[in-house]
Amino acid sequence: MKRALHLVLVLLLLGGAAHSAAAQNGFRFGGEVMQQALISPEQMARLSQDQHLGTARSMAMGSAFTSLGGDMSTLFINPAGLGMYRTNEFSLTPLVTLSRSENGAKEYRSNNSSRFAMANIGFALNLYEGTGQLISLNMGFAYNRIADLNFRTSFQSNSPYSGGAAAPSLLRVMAGELTASNRFPDDEGFLGYYGRTAPNLWGPMMAYNSYLLNPYDDGAGPYYEADHIGHNATVGHFYNLESRGSIGEYALSLGANIANKLYLGLSFGVQTLSQRVNLYYGEDYRYLGENGATVPAVNQAGQELIRQADYVHYNQYAHLSGVGFNLKVGAIFRPIEAVRIGVAYHSPTWYSIDHEYAGQMASMVYDNDEKKYYPSDVNTDGTWSDVAGDRWEISTPSKLMLGISYTFGKRAILSLDYERDWYNAIRVRNTPFWLPETTPFSRESFKERFAATNAVRLGGEFKATPRWALRAGVGYTSTMVREKALLNSPLPEQILDISAGTGFVLTRSMTLDVAYRYTSTSCSDYRLFYGARLAADGMPELLDASGLYSTDYTHHQILLTLGFKF
Repeated sequence: MKRALHLVLVLLLLGGAAHSAAAQNGFRFGGEVMQQALISPEQMARLSQDQHLGTARSMAMGSAFTSLGGDMSTLFINPAGLGMYRTNEFSLTPLVTLSRSENGAKEYRSNNSSRFAMANIGFALNLYEGTGQLISLNMGFAYNRIADLNFRTSFQSNSPYSGGAAAPSLLRVMAGELTASNRFPDDEGFLGYYGRTAPNLWGPMMAYNSYLLNPYDDGAGPYYEADHIGHNATVGHFYNLESRGSIGEYALSLGANIANKLYLGLSFGVQTLSQRVNLYYGEDYRYLGENGATVPAVNQAGQELIRQADYVHYNQYAHLSGVGFNLKVGAIFRPIEAVRIGVAYHSPTWYSIDHEYAGQMASMVYDNDEKKYYPSDVNTDGTWSDVAGDRWEISTPSKLMLGISYTFGKRAILSLDYERDWYNAIRVRNTPFWLPETTPFSRESFKERFAATNAVRLGGEFKATPRWALRAGVGYTSTMVREKALLNSPLPEQILDISAGTGFVLTRSMTLDVAYRYTSTSCSDYRLFYGARLAADGMPELLDASGLYSTDYTHHQILLTLGFKF
């Protein structure tokens, strides 16, 4: 009991967050900087999000293709559209993406990212042509880029000391996490190997090895303190995250045309995931008086510190690689010649993901006015000295898609889609052995944290001449977040897509389509780090945390599709 009370007092010296990766002894610790050693629920939600990339024609029309067909993107939206092919076709779609993040704080490094990739490539084969009820049977095989994971975001901010509680610091939260985990050094000062025994405590253990955290025992029980940071410190925060990677899907599909009235389709998909994340977080500590002059660093009792930290650099690396599979079924019904009604169901994607993680930390400490630099886990050639690896098994949300379109003779098409994705149905089937508990990954946890999204997409095409078409589209997706206060990292609250494009029939066997799409993603607020105590109702009560940050993204995408009929 005394030790628990002492832990509360230690954490209360820290100062403000939200959901966490793991709870230890009734406490939770998390935030964007502290969650990289695992695949957090927020990251699972982001990796489950389909960005509706495809061919230039489908994207120019807002991806509203649930009731349309004759396009390679239908294999990934509604495979029933494959039944509308009457010839063999091959198409390929390269993509250029320009992205930028905007934060609620001053930019620290570059927030721009650009990428060239293949958005879609595939072929459709006409296997059977008949004169009975089964008009045709087609097979398709294609690759589609499901999500682009290339982005950067960086910012810097200050947490000034105002004469009351100490400014929030990552090191103070790490001290609380090590104390709560009951992990203390042996008689020789050894704390353990991070990647082999406690990847979730990698950062706090490195902070100890960098002489930034010290263990104490006052008789009520052992605890840690970040006692080289003055109580009167103004803390500078520096954050930079760079992500590289993508999610792609290979689909093998069948589509049937029954009496030119009903189209049925089935698609088997294999998704591949690859993402590399490099995250840098730094803190520096300044001691400023009312007139801006430097003052001595003191502890909470007002005693001047003999040994004080100047700055800390914390680098983290994570690599995710995975394979998953899914099924899609769909139907399109044409009650009259001009009207098409489509419905499609996408099963969850059952993933197996390998996750690698490594971290490095370094600090500069003034000891009796002598500068001392303490690196941790840095090899002489700059490589990571220890890498942790584990495997996760998750299933992404299922989705239901409905669509209706109207064709105005041979001159125009108007198409409307509705989509519902159940992010509250994300499931984790296997977690690493080192997690203290699996509560954040339980069925109830995902239900409490995430909501089903609703998306509406509208697209149109107008043929100015038989060989030239103009297209436009718009889409809106609602939030996947049920409780905004419980987030480690930013998640989309609303997504707006605006697109336009044009298409040309170059010859009897070749077509060219061009599209541009602008995407604006507004995200929820999040914290970089936090320590919290679980209240009687199970909700976290913040004890120390960074400030709230907001990050929004804009994407500009240009696509070109070449199609060949044979």
